[in-house]
Amino acid sequence: MEDTMNLKRSRGLTLLMSCLINLCIGSAYSWSVFAGPLAERLTALGGAAYSASDLGIVFTVYNIPGPFCMTAGGWLNRRIEVRRLIQMGSVLFVAGLLLCSRATTLGGLVVGFGLLVGVGVGTVYGCTVNNSVKLFPDKRGLAGGLTTGVYGLSSVLVPPVANVMIRNWGVSAAFQIIAVCFAVVLLLASAFVEQGPEEAGQMLPGGGRDMSWREMLCQTKFYGMCAMLLCGGLSGMMVISSASDMAQVEAGFSPAAAALMVSVLSLFNAGGRASAGILSDKLGRISLVFPISVAALCALFFFGQDSMAVFAVSIALVGACFGALMGIFPGFTADEFGQRNNTVNYGILFFGFALSGMLGPQVASWVMSGTGSYRSAFLIAAVVALAGFAFTFLHRRLAARS
Repeated sequence: MEDTMNLKRSRGLTLLMSCLINLCIGSAYSWSVFAGPLAERLTALGGAAYSASDLGIVFTVYNIPGPFCMTAGGWLNRRIEVRRLIQMGSVLFVAGLLLCSRATTLGGLVVGFGLLVGVGVGTVYGCTVNNSVKLFPDKRGLAGGLTTGVYGLSSVLVPPVANVMIRNWGVSAAFQIIAVCFAVVLLLASAFVEQGPEEAGQMLPGGGRDMSWREMLCQTKFYGMCAMLLCGGLSGMMVISSASDMAQVEAGFSPAAAALMVSVLSLFNAGGRASAGILSDKLGRISLVFPISVAALCALFFFGQDSMAVFAVSIALVGACFGALMGIFPGFTADEFGQRNNTVNYGILFFGFALSGMLGPQVASWVMSGTGSYRSAFLIAAVVALAGFAFTFLHRRLAARS
């Protein structure tokens, strides 16, 4: 009883420290600010001409390890204390940033950012989000929304600072400074993270009980949820991976203004995560993210080249819808399949998002390479988002039969 009371008193501090940790690792979403300068550096060093879109493969690889790490982290978390897992992931994250600062080839960036940063972020993110949801079974949307929201907020703060550092000291120094600063914060904050309880036998809203990952895979609604995450994530990952270059190519933003645009995108991404997660505790998990995203992407296709204002507003809405989806899904997964195995279950479900992270940046890169513009990519993403909207209705039918 005393341990339970102590845990309740400390869960607020754990949530705060988890948010601070995610503020650091969320800087990975600022990739588009670094992509251009890195491409210039590789071109100067190797002789081959690189563009920011050519480095899209790095961000694609970065998104692959996430679900594997989150799933493995859920299994390891029953054997290793959550703060230790966070520290292990943090070491990989910082090592990846330092390797990027010294990389002289595209392969070096793939290993440094794509693999090391990808594995580190996947491990830490899975631990902080799911551990926070465990600590707040009465407010899952709040816990999931805040931890994922602050993760997105990092890209509001990092791009303008990184842009100044890159302009004054170069991209290598920028990576090194960021790595050292984040290493200190991650080490200190992780020391205050408390382990969330494992609760067995929880009743789900529909009357069922906690499901193992094997039981979850037998549920047809699981595949509908994967499809929703894939469709909703594709447009967000496509825009986030190339936001800076899109702003410059499509709407004529300067590099500094494009970096600010990345911050605006990230601010709405973070706001969407936090607000949707919190509101979903009151209003349920269903949202209007898909139709709003479709409208914003269509506006980018038809009017994004003609107006900076339309481009900025539309990009912001895409970010907000993407963030809302990410804020809702940790609690949504627990609602559907139970809290006890949510770390593993959400990690498996996250494969849908990982696929969007693989495809989104590549769609942008392919379209840009083939046409010299990102415009057609917006239309492709709009069609996929429309399919995601259709899957929300399918999920309702499948869930009703479960």
